Amino acid sequence: MQLRKQIWALQGRLHITTVSVMHDQEALSVADRISFMCRGRIERIDSPAVFHSDAATQLVAEFVGTMDRVPGHLERSRPSVNNHGPRPLP
Repeated sequence: MQLRKQIWALQGRLHITTVSVMHDQEALSVADRISFMCRGRIERIDSPAVFHSDAATQLVAEFVGTMDRVPGHLERSRPSVNNHGPRPLP
């Protein structure tokens, strides 16, 4: 936390941009923009607020936080959930 504050102070004083590489969700609390990468491929570049509201991919959603998944499939282009057999959604 102390190092983060020092970096922010330097950025403000010197009017510079910095790039930080992080492997955890701390990036969501310190960055203005985030580039989420997996296996050398960029999955998403956006602000932390957009990451929370619209993850865009399953990998990003899993990184951002808790999520609920409902197993299902498409039946004649309509989603169905697997709850004791296929059941069409209204």
